[in-house]
Amino acid sequence: SFPEELVLRIIKDFTKEGETVFDPFMGSGTTGIVCSKMNRNFVGCELDKDMFDTAKQRIESQERLCKSKLF
Repeated sequence: SFPEELVLRIIKDFTKEGETVFDPFMGSGTTGIVCSKMNRNFVGCELDKDMFDTAKQRIESQERLCKSKLF
C-alpha cells in the first residue's frame, strides 16, 4: 500500500464526483479507498487473490464508514 495523498491529488485534479476511476493494478486497494472518500466510483483488477481479498475488505470497510457518517 502507498500513502493515500499520492492518489488523492490525481483523483481530485482529473475526475469529478460520481465519475469512475479504473485501477488495473489494485494491490491493497488504496485507490479504491480514496475513491470512496471522494464520492467516485471505482473499478479495480488484481491477479493475486489474497491481495484482491484484502483490497475488497478495506474498500468495503471504508464504504461502510462513509455511509455511517451520512446518518
